[in-house]
Amino acid sequence: MKLKILTIENFRCFEHYELKFTDGINVLIGKNGTGKTNALQAILAGLSFIFASDQKTTEKSGREKPNPLYTNGFGKMSQFVEMDARYQFRTFEYPMFVEVGTVIGSKDLPLARLEKISEKSTKVKADGYKKALHAFVQNHISTEKSLYPLLAYYSDGFPHNPSKLSKRISGFVNSPNPLPRFLAYHQWDTATSNALQWQHRYIVVKNRLQDEKSEMINAAGEIDFLEGIIAKQVQAGAPDVPELEEKMENLMNAYTNRTKEVYNSGLENEEGFVTHRIRRFTEPVRPDFNFINWEFSVRQIIVNRTKSTSDYDMQFEFSNGRSMRFEQLPMGYRRLLSIVFDISYRAFTLNGIVEPEGIVIIDEIELHLHPSLAQEVLDRFRKTFPNIQFIVSTHSPLVISNLKKEEGKNQIIKLSFDGKEYKPEYLDNFYGASYDTSLNEVMESFARTPKIDFLIDTYLHHKRKGKEAEAKTILLELEDLAGPLYKSISEEIARKLKLD
Repeated sequence: MKLKILTIENFRCFEHYELKFTDGINVLIGKNGTGKTNALQAILAGLSFIFASDQKTTEKSGREKPNPLYTNGFGKMSQFVEMDARYQFRTFEYPMFVEVGTVIGSKDLPLARLEKISEKSTKVKADGYKKALHAFVQNHISTEKSLYPLLAYYSDGFPHNPSKLSKRISGFVNSPNPLPRFLAYHQWDTATSNALQWQHRYIVVKNRLQDEKSEMINAAGEIDFLEGIIAKQVQAGAPDVPELEEKMENLMNAYTNRTKEVYNSGLENEEGFVTHRIRRFTEPVRPDFNFINWEFSVRQIIVNRTKSTSDYDMQFEFSNGRSMRFEQLPMGYRRLLSIVFDISYRAFTLNGIVEPEGIVIIDEIELHLHPSLAQEVLDRFRKTFPNIQFIVSTHSPLVISNLKKEEGKNQIIKLSFDGKEYKPEYLDNFYGASYDTSLNEVMESFARTPKIDFLIDTYLHHKRKGKEAEAKTILLELEDLAGPLYKSISEEIARKLKLD
């Protein structure tokens, strides 16, 4: 499932607004107050139509089934609140709607509109999304193995606001059994973080696999021991001992059954899927430039056992030899790894080891990142989850200058507000642009404080006019302001004077 178009009417700051999306990476940029977060919230509301009640949808076989995403109760359709309506002239403007156009594979679904017609209406009109929902459900109930789209949202507060696990969710997470399929949609669209939930699940699975491995090693040792005793008896010509042979047969059967149980449980696939995505995300983006951020590469994830089942220790061992507990990781690492954990677990829970497809939304993707990681972050997500559509916002010139625009794949959308109207602008390719170019031309910001530029221009003006005293005064002020950067500024001034 991919998002193709979003249309908004009287939602929050927007009177009428439309955004079109590509299948790959969509980056929203703009100054504070231009509607980036509100646009992301509109997307979340629009996509929630897949969790609505469809009453009953007819299968191809003629049998009727309800929408499984509604009946499982993990995901919910958005219901607008009063403050979602656009506020104008001391009144809330209606009708208010969010409409999304989506595609599954090569099939376009009908437009899904979530609309509230007045302040008094309590529910979203079903007429606006019914056809889209029917087509979505029809596409997915034909078989139990139908692939469902991954949906996930990460706010600018992620993962600082952890979600409290209910007894029901804790029961699923702590169980050695496979997770319920649609748990993948649990709180997918909230600002709270489920990172701890998935990390705890990973520890439970890792511990269980370690226990089973130990048990199987012990069982294999017993089998080897009995085989040795029986072999010695045969060699000595001693009569058969039925008790030993029976015990041996029981051990062999138990070992075989245990091996099948481990395989059938899917726990090895679960642990392997998540670990593989973590390692893929953190490995160098390009093998020929493996010295860049090589210290970010995770070699293995270690779960240290403790006597208390509620106390655990998960450590990341990096390629440079460092070993750090998750709680000790730098905040930039923690946020990125928490997002990858969340995407990986939701994807595996939903569709197993199949390559994930769906929509992931990240607000302010560059938060807490060193510039070298900010430059690579989009490449890392694309490499790790190549079939997922990403919709992200950023304030970082380093993020946009490292995204190569491709027709139908990647794009940068600049959101602006001129005091009267909100407008989107689809930008040209800025791949490879310098930091200053991205900052000045795209972000509409200065590479350095305007006062420095003003003083440089004033100094040059005085020098060209022969006003040495005034020029010297300006130069002293520049030296005081620039501090350790004064040397590079004086060299810049000398170059400009040489050109005169």
